[in-house]
Amino acid sequence: MKIKASIILILILSQLFISCIGRSKKPLILGKIKQVSKFSTTKIVVNKLLIGKKNLNFLLIKRLSTATFIADSEAIIKLGIDFEKLQENDISINNNSISLNLPSVEVISFSYPAEKFEFKEEWSSNSFLVKIRPEDQDEIFRLGEIELRESLLSMGVVKSCQKNTSLVLRKILSVLDFDEIYIKYRETKSLFPEFELNE
Repeated sequence: MKIKASIILILILSQLFISCIGRSKKPLILGKIKQVSKFSTTKIVVNKLLIGKKNLNFLLIKRLSTATFIADSEAIIKLGIDFEKLQENDISINNNSISLNLPSVEVISFSYPAEKFEFKEEWSSNSFLVKIRPEDQDEIFRLGEIELRESLLSMGVVKSCQKNTSLVLRKILSVLDFDEIYIKYRETKSLFPEFELNE
């Protein structure tokens, strides 16, 4: 798993904050932050081994033959904060103190490219009676993607993304003479809110 900060977006956000210097109106700051829209601070690369089996049974009881399909796959996932969901009451400013209640971490982009699939011929096998066909492979890949999406929350990626985002924001806000910076995040119930809605 690899993690890196998005330097370009850091610079954009810096410019947006700097444009607010001398104008402490909260709505203006909110508007500038929302212009960044989806702010990605964390990128992970996940390698997943896909295993599929297809059985041929006799009278649904005795297994006559089994075909096995094994392949490596790779997903590239970017996580961050959708600042479009930030509301005015999520920002509190008192002199040199600022408190932010940020939206929950979510997946900004999810790539599971077919060209990254690597068939493991030495571990896979067909038999005379049963074979893994292209449509079976597609189903194995589909189930692998679903399993990967469902397991992301248990990988610790939310805390990593929150840490990266807080680090970036603290650096920017300290440059703007905020001595006390408090950052909270809404609870992450799903990393794929739009995906679940579509489902």
